[in-house]
Amino acid sequence: MTNTEQDRWSRVKGRLRSSVGEDVYTSWFARMDLESVQQQSVHLSVPTRFLKSWIQAHYAERVLTCWQAEMPEVHRIDLTVRTAMRCAAPAKESLAPADQRRAERLDGRPALELRATAIAPVSASHDALGGSPLDPLSAAPTRWPTPRRARLRRDGAAMP
Repeated sequence: MTNTEQDRWSRVKGRLRSSVGEDVYTSWFARMDLESVQQQSVHLSVPTRFLKSWIQAHYAERVLTCWQAEMPEVHRIDLTVRTAMRCAAPAKESLAPADQRRAERLDGRPALELRATAIAPVSASHDALGGSPLDPLSAAPTRWPTPRRARLRRDGAAMP
């Protein structure tokens, strides 16, 4: 991304902040990032699907208006969810065969072999409009009933 695009994005954020107010801006737009600018569209990203859905439903026209004040040729805003991808560090390969690479510890037992694996995006397991990808309780079903649920019958009446 060029410095010109970053400068435009800063001015658009300023317009947006003055248009909606500091509290609304901090709640809904502070974590929005500029990904790219094309001839007639701007690609922005947010960290959660809920944020994307809320902005599209309530502020899409306002964001477009702020961009059009900076770049009149912009006619579309593309809003996507950033993926939170965590990857383990790649394993360093040696020229020796696999059997010779296994080192032995001082007590004579073989050392553990570490392998690099990629972990799926955190947001992949969340339903649409789900909670934060950092909150494991928002998407995880409960397996065990809570004490309150254990005392209720199916019809909702309390059990003795």
